[in-house]
Amino acid sequence: MSADVLIRKLRAQRESWVPVAEGKRVRIIRPPEAEMVRFIADKGMKVEVEHVRDYVTGWSGITEADLLGEAVGSSDEVPFDTELWAEVVADRLAWHKTIATELLRVIAEHRFSLQEAAKN
Repeated sequence: MSADVLIRKLRAQRESWVPVAEGKRVRIIRPPEAEMVRFIADKGMKVEVEHVRDYVTGWSGITEADLLGEAVGSSDEVPFDTELWAEVVADRLAWHKTIATELLRVIAEHRFSLQEAAKN
């Protein structure tokens, strides 16, 4: 198996989907262990807007109307773009909160699994 295929499979194991609204979802990727330190705050774990920006890798069901409003945008689905996502997430705090909660959950789940494996 080639390195490219292995990398895609490794990344896919860390990916999951998060619903942000009816029929709309984003794909997140759990940060690799080496990057989890970015989430440590003075009193526990914290997810900032840049974390949500950096660890969302795709979306499904997001339309022009979702982004621009129904009066301006069409019902056509918009392809995911990292620059567009950075703009969107900065102005959608409800989405941010939902995604941040899920990022914290997958990080905590992974850390717990590492602790359990270390016990064995």
